Amino acid sequence: MDLFDANYLFEDFKNKGTAVPLEANELFEDEKATEALKLKPIRERIAKISPEEAGKLFSVDPEETEFQAQLMLVQRMNTDDAFAKEVVKHYKPSYY
Repeated sequence: MDLFDANYLFEDFKNKGTAVPLEANELFEDEKATEALKLKPIRERIAKISPEEAGKLFSVDPEETEFQAQLMLVQRMNTDDAFAKEVVKHYKPSYY
């Protein structure tokens, strides 16, 4: 099976070409639901986190592989300038 065969990727490729890509979102719905359940407690924690704790959260080892909390923290900081300024005051990375 050639996974990159255009007939598998586009609806009626012979007549319409690449105009109508096939969507296979249903293949990922279970995965999305599982991911949402895993991220919900992190999202709730970030919504309530203090600037001091947020600064510590950013001050993790550069080899850290769990990044969801840091990403959500950046998103919160992007919408709340006062919070962001306070977080920066408490940011003390271990590698400096």
